[in-house]
Amino acid sequence: MIENPKEAAKIAVKRAINGRDESINLEIIKLRNISAQSPTTQTRGLGHFDVDLLQKGADTFKNLGLIKKQVNIARVVNSELIP
Repeated sequence: MIENPKEAAKIAVKRAINGRDESINLEIIKLRNISAQSPTTQTRGLGHFDVDLLQKGADTFKNLGLIKKQVNIARVVNSELIP
């Protein structure tokens, strides 16, 4: 989908649930491609995490009272197993 979004949109017409409109498929694929990539994944590859950014999000959730305990993202998230 990332390398060939137009081709993916055509395939989705036959394979995706509710993917009958190729132009809508293409727009959805574009949005998914944007959301699936970050500076970290663009340099290190898909599946890698930006631990500092995730920690900032966890800290924000804590500060807003959305979670009660502090989360140490580095203890629960890593990219060690990704080639």
